[in-house]
Amino acid sequence: MFSIVSDLYGYSAGIHMYITSRNHNLWQGIDDEFYSALESNSYYGMMCRKFYYMGSFLPDIFSDEAKVAIEKLIDILYEYRNHIEENCPFYIKDGTYNEVTAGLSQTYDMSHDLEKLKEMVEYAQSHGWSPYEKALIYGAYMHVIEDQYAHMIMQPSRYGYSYAVDPDSAIHWPILRPCETYYEIFSQTHIDDWNFIKDLYRGTLWQGGSFDPEDFVTNLPANWGYASFVSGYDVLGRRTDGWQDFDFTPVQRFIEASNLVGYLPGLTQEKLEAYLHGAAILLFLAYGYRRDNYNDIGGIFAHAEWKAEDIVDFWWDIGDEYFVVSGNSFLETLFSFPPIRTVIMWYIEGEIKNLLFQCLPTEHSWPQYFEDKEAMWKLFHNIPGPEHDYTYLGAVIGEGFPYAICIAVVNAEEDFSEGDTVLLLHTCVDGRVAKSEGYVSYINTEYTPTRMVIKGLPYDYRNYRPSGKIWRRYSKPHQLPSDARILLSVVEFYDEWADPPKPNERPTYSDEHSIAANDMVPFMKRSIEEGAAYLYGTMQISGINMNIWTISRKAGLLGGMYELPQGVDCIRQPGIISLHFEENGTPIYYKPYADENRYLSLYYDMITFGDTKIEIKARKADNSEMLLKEITLPGVNRYMGLLTIDTDEFGLFLSGVREIFANILTKRLSGTSYELMLSTDYEDAYNAHDEIRNNRVYQEWFAFGDPVRESGEDPFTNPKIYWPYVIQITAYGKLGAPINFIATPSTSTRITLTWQDNSNYEEGYVLQEQHAGSNWQVLDTLEANTESYTHYVSRYTDHWYRLYGYNSTYDVYSDTVYTWTTTSPILSDEGSLNNVAHKNLLRKNDTLWAV
Repeated sequence: MFSIVSDLYGYSAGIHMYITSRNHNLWQGIDDEFYSALESNSYYGMMCRKFYYMGSFLPDIFSDEAKVAIEKLIDILYEYRNHIEENCPFYIKDGTYNEVTAGLSQTYDMSHDLEKLKEMVEYAQSHGWSPYEKALIYGAYMHVIEDQYAHMIMQPSRYGYSYAVDPDSAIHWPILRPCETYYEIFSQTHIDDWNFIKDLYRGTLWQGGSFDPEDFVTNLPANWGYASFVSGYDVLGRRTDGWQDFDFTPVQRFIEASNLVGYLPGLTQEKLEAYLHGAAILLFLAYGYRRDNYNDIGGIFAHAEWKAEDIVDFWWDIGDEYFVVSGNSFLETLFSFPPIRTVIMWYIEGEIKNLLFQCLPTEHSWPQYFEDKEAMWKLFHNIPGPEHDYTYLGAVIGEGFPYAICIAVVNAEEDFSEGDTVLLLHTCVDGRVAKSEGYVSYINTEYTPTRMVIKGLPYDYRNYRPSGKIWRRYSKPHQLPSDARILLSVVEFYDEWADPPKPNERPTYSDEHSIAANDMVPFMKRSIEEGAAYLYGTMQISGINMNIWTISRKAGLLGGMYELPQGVDCIRQPGIISLHFEENGTPIYYKPYADENRYLSLYYDMITFGDTKIEIKARKADNSEMLLKEITLPGVNRYMGLLTIDTDEFGLFLSGVREIFANILTKRLSGTSYELMLSTDYEDAYNAHDEIRNNRVYQEWFAFGDPVRESGEDPFTNPKIYWPYVIQITAYGKLGAPINFIATPSTSTRITLTWQDNSNYEEGYVLQEQHAGSNWQVLDTLEANTESYTHYVSRYTDHWYRLYGYNSTYDVYSDTVYTWTTTSPILSDEGSLNNVAHKNLLRKNDTLWAV
């Protein structure tokens, strides 16, 4: 059940349906007819909403987890269908079973292709389909749009606000997967209006004649519906038909459009309807209600105070009236008499529930098992583990109902001792135990099996001797599956290395449903209109195909590295879509170019949740910082643009600057000051905490705390490892030319050259000389910071010298100087030399001419 409602793929099914139900007006101005249908109180309006809400979770049933959950459920219900009322949702018909047993080849990635879904929407619109025909397509389109904001805006922003550290075991998961686990489970527990569940399951009041759920003239909305998306009721309130008995036009249209655009190739209407029926049952167990006038609507996730026994009671009440005893006339007769049936059922129910409660931790409400490490361990302690052989001791039997057999472990290993007694939950069908394998439920060496045997039933199972394998219950954390171990380490880390609001606590997510259903609405409307061009996991930005999904989620992990002052509350971190440096419109990450015709810019694209500030700062060699440029982004909005430093402006700060970086700050909730949420220069934040510096996640994904990138360390092609980054200035900016360059003959055969170093960023100097009528020749290559040179020459020779500093980007020349080994004429810029003895020498364009 948890596999489909909290699939770790964006929003949970509950949040998807909540957002979709609260924002019918998104379609105003886009498809007004569809909007009007959603707002209608008619039977037609109810059916449009039903399939629209159905579509809002439909893409997630193609995830591996959801497919497995649906397939197991259908298989179990089909196996025991002889003990289920035939005319109820839990009775699985052959067609449904056959379709689900054959499996579903389409994948999660295929089902979340926003571009294909937009094509389906456009196809439906161009063919003039009715609102009812378009409803499932529109719902699936909304699901994938909503997921973009869950993945790239809401979840990273939530995690990035305040200090939080993921354990190094999270290296085996996608970025922010631990946070997403909590986000999906807990955000839906704060939903304040679950009435959309009524429309999802509301039945049809059949007025007579042949029942057709798509008869929009005769039928009326029923006041009831149960565990099936479509149920027909007669005037006496008796269920006559359901989802498995019909084909539905919205599903047919969905398949037609899908096949046309290649969205889910090979998917058939029959298969999709079969899987949707399994989803209906699973979702009802999560979000449904009891049979008495929608009591406890919203189910488990609307009742965070429920303990294990409350959940078992809820599920028991849902299925109690539909599961019946059959196959023996005595039992059928006995159970047909209400008083006797009530007594026996009360006894069986009580014993079975007792067995369940013995193996389930019950002292806490269910959310606490995800918030607290010790409580979580108690929960995981009951997960099935390795196999062991067993022998039979005794049984608790109820024909057609779950029962427990008592066994002794034969080949005890580490966690079992010889003679331990174990309860194994099982099921009895038609007088036989249906399976010989099961799960460890309870271990208690003092347990007495005979007191649990129910006497008076026609079959005596006390002599039954099953054989097979028993699954060991986990007793040590290292035995758990990897995902469970990671969650345990996550809880432990969040408890110790996270400031309030902690990611593992339910109150942290109290506003997420409201923000998603309100603040994100203007952006979702743009997404409806523009599709993947407005926001998608991969987008073209500044000519580069960027992985926005990874950048945005890593921004959340980055934000978690920054602490807020104690007691200070701020506007939450913005959702970062892109943040990178450019030069002349080209994204750069190392050794940029610059001269009089170039400029450096910070490209930003983000959705803010309130007043936000972006800074471009320079860090000097002495580690001091200098603000170069800033911009304030007010309110809740999407902002994209360039924050630019031109070369003249940048030249003011060139001296001593070693790197440029960007900061994101948000305003305090009280006052006017701002607090740092994240920085592209994360070196100090990384090294300030041992739990980060010694953590494999941050070592691998944040380059061991080094934000400087070299060639090949490309944050655009590999943002998981190399984003974000700083721009180093050692290769940036125009080098200062050497000044005060002087040539002095020391003797008749020696010339001393001196100059003043005027740059911090040269890699060395090249000294050149020239004689009359010749070209410039390299005299020597000198190390950086050199300021003198001695040249040994022949007597009575002329020498022109020039010097240039260089690095991998620039060559910057000094002035040219002239000397002669016996005299020192002054060289004019152009024309003849100001020396009587050399009137026949002219200088033109750095060339000497003899005339």
